[in-house]
Amino acid sequence: MFTRALSSQILAQFDSPDLVFLLGTRQSGKTTLSHLLAKDSSYSKTETWYFDFEDKHYRQLFNTATIASLKQILRLEGIDFNRRNLLIFDEIQLADPSNLLKLLHDHFPALKIIATGSSSLQIKTKFSDSLAGRKRVYLVEPLNFDEFLLFRGEERLRNLRQMFREGIAKEALMPLLESGHEHFLALLEEYLIYGGYPEVVLIPNRQEKLLKLDSIANAYIKKDIREVAKIENISAYNNLLKYLAINAGTQFNLSSARETVGISAVTLSKYLNLLKKRLLLLNFRRFLPIVIKRLVRVAKSILKILESIICYYKILTHWSCVVMLGLYMKLMYLIV
Repeated sequence: MFTRALSSQILAQFDSPDLVFLLGTRQSGKTTLSHLLAKDSSYSKTETWYFDFEDKHYRQLFNTATIASLKQILRLEGIDFNRRNLLIFDEIQLADPSNLLKLLHDHFPALKIIATGSSSLQIKTKFSDSLAGRKRVYLVEPLNFDEFLLFRGEERLRNLRQMFREGIAKEALMPLLESGHEHFLALLEEYLIYGGYPEVVLIPNRQEKLLKLDSIANAYIKKDIREVAKIENISAYNNLLKYLAINAGTQFNLSSARETVGISAVTLSKYLNLLKKRLLLLNFRRFLPIVIKRLVRVAKSILKILESIICYYKILTHWSCVVMLGLYMKLMYLIV
């Protein structure tokens, strides 16, 4: 397992009694990160317990939990709740997270909890204010470019990028930059096209990468769009996604989007809110100076997680569109 940039930030606060909540899109690496945190923490293997809530057995076991029943469940699993133990609940949105996590936090202080969730839409409807002040939420995004290089075993290029960021004179770095230029561009092209899903990055075959992305897209449409959001007009929804992808990085015009896609203003608002809740869309505000030195904020909607948009909207057949879209988003990772 490879280290993620987010790990050190989480581990720095790991002694806090707060719940650690890892939120992110499907296949962004939340489960692997939770295991990495357990491995790098002070908890031993015998003190670490993993519960996958995609398993119906665990959902039924914990869904109607009370303090008394939780004590019996923990004993059944071999967990001494009076001693320090680390519990990992994967895909917590599939259960009743608010009640379960509140009881564990308030009545079992010796236990440290990590919970992961893929659907902010489900989580928002299931989490209550009772967890306020009891949790730390971390957004787990697909790999940034440095992490991508790590997963591909490109330590030399990662180190070179770090030297560049440290402000070392360009004259001293130029021979190093020139020697790896073509290889760097090939890796950058791969990253822009296929994105940063950890499992996709580790697949060497191009066709297999596409099959994996298609699998992620189908899971998104089936579970999040049809089952959770209850969207019936999938065609209109996909047309909006294509419109957003083509217009990424430009000022977003509600009227133009509505007319182009052929949906009502109410439906458009519903779809955009869904995309935001699914962590696929983010509003960036641009500040423009004017004569009287006021700042006029112009809302701009751009795609936040490029690889999610690409695979979900099946734009993989048009590489020019993918690269154009990728250059806008990914350069934010590459330049810093």
